[in-house]
Amino acid sequence: MTDVATHPGFSSDPRLAAHATSTAPAWLWSTDATRVLWANAVGAAIFDAATPAALAERPFDPHHQAASQILRLAASLRPTGAARLERLRGFGTGFRMLMCACSHVPLAGHTAGILVVALEPAGPALPLAERVGRLVAGTGAAVAAFSPDGMLITRRRKATPGSAAPRRWPGSVPSASRMTRSRPAAGPANCSSVPSRSSGSARMQRRF
Repeated sequence: MTDVATHPGFSSDPRLAAHATSTAPAWLWSTDATRVLWANAVGAAIFDAATPAALAERPFDPHHQAASQILRLAASLRPTGAARLERLRGFGTGFRMLMCACSHVPLAGHTAGILVVALEPAGPALPLAERVGRLVAGTGAAVAAFSPDGMLITRRRKATPGSAAPRRWPGSVPSASRMTRSRPAAGPANCSSVPSRSSGSARMQRRF
């Protein structure tokens, strides 16, 4: 598995892609609870991170309220990947516990992670364009995201030394009458569909 926290290759893993653009927060934690290996945009925002890439760079103290519960889950979840329902604290709901589906998932290199997916609303209400934009921010790769009907949602050019910051269209997705279709760029591309449990899906196109 690639470093999905900082690389658009997250879409190659269906266990994460299913939650990538969802309005419900999701996180993949290291089993020692010191890092969030991957998160979607809402999951990152809950921990006051502007992007999932920024959250992936942040170390967590094992005594952090959320991290301590991940440690407990790492010791008790079955390694088969079967999900278990848990009510967790410290995940953006104040004093209220958040119902989550938690599972122990195998990763590359004989390692594992703890996947936590919220089953009820939590965190900020981000429109689809903003969720996609935050998801790919900081990856350094050229990425374009399209709605199922082919409309451009967000686009980021490949970062180069001295180049200007990539352009992004934050906020809610404009109507079809106001959006311009993106012309295909030259060069090979890697395309994949990133479903969202709500607000539709986005087709991600990465250019090398």
